[in-house]
Amino acid sequence: MVQDSSITPKGLRFISLKGAGGREPNVHLVGRGEGGKLLLDCGRVGRPGKSSEAVALLEAKGEVPGAVWVSHVHADHVGALDELVARWPKMDVWMTRQSRDLLPFALMSQGVARERAEAIALKVKIAPWRVAVEVMPGVRLTALGAGHMPGAAMALVAFEGSEDDRAPGGRDVARVLYTGDFCAHDQVWVGGAELPRMGAGELDLLVMEATLANEAKLDAVEYGEEVQRIKALLSERGGAVLAGASALGEGAELAMILGEICQGRSPGLMVDAYMRPVLEAMRREAAGEGPLAVGVQQNLELLKGLRYGSRRELRAHLEAGGVALAVGDQFQKNTTAGALLALLREDPTATLLVSNRAHRSSPAGKLLARARQESAGSSAASGTSVKGGASATGGTSATGGTSAKGGARVLHALLPTHALRWQLLAVAGQLQPSQIALIHARDGARFALKRALQKEGFEGAIHVAASGEWLDL
Repeated sequence: MVQDSSITPKGLRFISLKGAGGREPNVHLVGRGEGGKLLLDCGRVGRPGKSSEAVALLEAKGEVPGAVWVSHVHADHVGALDELVARWPKMDVWMTRQSRDLLPFALMSQGVARERAEAIALKVKIAPWRVAVEVMPGVRLTALGAGHMPGAAMALVAFEGSEDDRAPGGRDVARVLYTGDFCAHDQVWVGGAELPRMGAGELDLLVMEATLANEAKLDAVEYGEEVQRIKALLSERGGAVLAGASALGEGAELAMILGEICQGRSPGLMVDAYMRPVLEAMRREAAGEGPLAVGVQQNLELLKGLRYGSRRELRAHLEAGGVALAVGDQFQKNTTAGALLALLREDPTATLLVSNRAHRSSPAGKLLARARQESAGSSAASGTSVKGGASATGGTSATGGTSAKGGARVLHALLPTHALRWQLLAVAGQLQPSQIALIHARDGARFALKRALQKEGFEGAIHVAASGEWLDL
């Protein structure tokens, strides 16, 4: 993976206005020379309705984006779009068709009025899959599947340079790959990331997320095996099941996993009606050319047969022993999953399904911690060891699930939607870019990945810049 960073054309500039570190909204700019710059995502974090920093950050740098690319519709990547469009109404907004279909729902979930959200979606220009389109004068963008969630795409951006920008030898195109959030493995619905075919050094800059760079323990998780494990555990016994999920996160995956388990079961699966717009957008997506996982037609039939219910209907369904998928990935008190938790928490015949990272202070994290402690206590009393163990921060969950004493069984599903550490190393090895900028993770995680890349033999520049710091490449 040996590279000579001197071949990068002069004049290429990149900055993370926000989003270099973890838990920050993604607001990145890339350009070449004195030409216009492309805004890569326009995220916001915090409570719905809270003002974002995106416009203020751009104005503080004296920058007016020539266009904006939205990699996917999670709030930390698209939450500031309303304010951005209000400030620069003539600015072109680009994303995939699937992301455009989900955009009104995503914006409304952030407090934007329906009419306004739908008007912004109508403004969006569609980037077709795997076909280069001119998004600004002299700038062409190719959307490639990113995995992660429906509609998510990497952006391969080619900047044409002026005579003054040309590197020795006459090369006049600078190429940047912005991964956004991605994962290399197939998920239940979305296929894994699609990487461009490029020779060593042809890619001038790889802007790569590093969210799971320091989670080496997750490298042991094999997505397909984890799906089968959860299916087996949920199928081995009856009783009510409550799964909490984010509507734009694991909700879609869990809907199909639970839908398959519940075929022939009565009462079967009922899904929170709040998730319906997302799942119906996925049904429409199946007719397109997006990167979908193997077996999507079988899952499409499951989507068509889903039943939806209000909070009251979900409660009645659980009381009858059914399976419910409700909004609230952490079982937060102000969510449907949180409101339904009390119904099953002390029921020894019931199962509570927590997916991916559960924050220690959240109800989901406390459920896992309590179950783990009581499982360890029971094992110590009987003189046996615990195999596995549910974790509030990730890792291998208990082989058979754990139960709070006298309460519901707790299962922890690890279904990563970001690139695992080994995948990040493999992507850099396959693409062999001239330089890498690591973003979207804590400094410790980014520096750990930098060291791992260097250990693998990468000799080009690896940038771990702070938000607000220009990189002149």
